[in-house]
Amino acid sequence: MQFRSTKTVILFGTTATHTPMAWQSWFSADDGDETITVHAGPQMFPTSPIAEVTLALPARPEDLAAAAELGIQVVAADDPTQWQLRRRLGALELHTPAALGPLSISVRFGEGALAQRLRTARRTDPLPRAFGLARRDTPPTVVDATAGLCRDAAVLARLGCTVTAIERVPALALLTRDAAAATRFAGTLRVVAAEALDWLRDLPAAERPEAVYLDPMFEEAGKAQVKKEMQVCRALCAAPEDATALLEVARQVARERVVVKRHGKGAPLAPGVSFAVGGERVRFDVYLTAAPLNGADRSPAT
Repeated sequence: MQFRSTKTVILFGTTATHTPMAWQSWFSADDGDETITVHAGPQMFPTSPIAEVTLALPARPEDLAAAAELGIQVVAADDPTQWQLRRRLGALELHTPAALGPLSISVRFGEGALAQRLRTARRTDPLPRAFGLARRDTPPTVVDATAGLCRDAAVLARLGCTVTAIERVPALALLTRDAAAATRFAGTLRVVAAEALDWLRDLPAAERPEAVYLDPMFEEAGKAQVKKEMQVCRALCAAPEDATALLEVARQVARERVVVKRHGKGAPLAPGVSFAVGGERVRFDVYLTAAPLNGADRSPAT
């Protein structure tokens, strides 16, 4: 999960279990793709276990339809005391209660550093290499089972993969759906609001993807700012899924491979890694599940 903001941190936790965290000072973190700035303020006690997020009017008809589908309540006006989705400058934004910042996040695939990442994405980059894109005749079908804000899912879709992104937090699913609809690869990126473990278990055999992608949160080493970033992420969106159990199910579902994002020096999520593709700060562990399809090689392009 990656973030971009000039004054924001992201709420990922409408169904997460949270722990208190005190805000001590300003800090910024740059992961090479996105920048986070966290605002000093009062102690932050994220709502637990469920933070209600509402959609404020005015909203587009498609917003209202999606809110009804996802169980998000629609309210007549902005309410600074509540978590709230609001449409601003053509995009949906997620706002925290004023007591927590106030903070906000939006997903814009066509702007900023993420847009630059998408424009310059190549099949020989570490993430696409982990999926075998550099040596495939046809891009694979991919399920991103830990979608978040769909940063990596968008890269894969941009490179031709047909991606189903699973996000358990309805507000984030609505944000990313809205962002995907505004892109030229909207037809190759589908966002589903669901618990990934259950969704994968219930997937019909005929719909099994060639690859499943997992990006479980891990403890980031290095800069103190980056460590603080991960502390914020864990406080706001501690994932309820057992990542090891999710990997086990993913390996049963994926017809070709499962790709797991890890810290560059971290241990594999589970034994049985077929090979790994390294990046500057992260590593992609690949678990092959069967003979490759569509002419793909079993190893990454060098």
